[in-house]
Amino acid sequence: MIIQEEINIPDDYLSSGIIPVVRIMNKIYNCEDEEVIIDCLKIRFVSPVFVISLMLFTYSCRKKVSLSNITTYLETILFFNELEPDKINSYNFISLLQTYLNKTYIPVISFPALANKSTDKDAILSAIENLLCNQLNLEKNVLIGLKYILAEMVDNITEHSESERGYLFAQSYPSKGYIDICIADQGITLKGSFDKAGMMFSGDVAAMRAANDCKSSKNLPSAENRGYGIYTSKNMLIEGLRGQFMMMSGSAIYLKDKKMYDIIELPRGFRLDGTLIALRLPYQNKDFLYTKYFE
Repeated sequence: MIIQEEINIPDDYLSSGIIPVVRIMNKIYNCEDEEVIIDCLKIRFVSPVFVISLMLFTYSCRKKVSLSNITTYLETILFFNELEPDKINSYNFISLLQTYLNKTYIPVISFPALANKSTDKDAILSAIENLLCNQLNLEKNVLIGLKYILAEMVDNITEHSESERGYLFAQSYPSKGYIDICIADQGITLKGSFDKAGMMFSGDVAAMRAANDCKSSKNLPSAENRGYGIYTSKNMLIEGLRGQFMMMSGSAIYLKDKKMYDIIELPRGFRLDGTLIALRLPYQNKDFLYTKYFE
């Protein structure tokens, strides 16, 4: 089966990218063929949510999914061909990132997520943060907030997911003054993490609600509860920077900004084997005070 969709993701909402992914995956799940080709000829512009969620859905799909007619644009952002910086030396990785200095995006990156690879992960995250700082010419106050939020999201992958690798893709919109960042894993999901800790919930939606209400499957003695880390990051993003937050895990999606809060369930049969966090971060905000949001 060949699937061809005309994709041109609007940038009005952070979550816009999930709609065409559901359309594509619905066709994949409902076709009888064991091999499916996604024809990329009519893909014009994509978002971090579209790219990372489509990759993770197809990676966990039982059918063999391949791509055809990959455009230069998709090749440039490393669509389904993610960069693995820990598999090249650090000098080459930093040199490669420098080639994106005048771009409006960071290509799809796959980084080591296991706890015993924390040194690699921290070095990669630091290099990405530095690139974002130089790309966007961030004010110091916003840069510190961004570093905190990114570190919390990546740490949640390392501490909870049991995934070997994490994924990151970022796209900025300079004329509108914000950047979308998507971070994800192929781990045990929020519910799986709670279950393993003996905190049982009826389903992914209940686990999603708990995770965003400051409950955590891992309380650290003499350290911040990771649930509060997510809470602080969201508060900083939404209240301080007036941004948007999205989390998807299993069959549940959580959406929040200053005007809206919702938890929805994916259509029957759809689930993400892992957890995805997406942020829309307005970065032109001289009045933002990150110190207001630390617990």
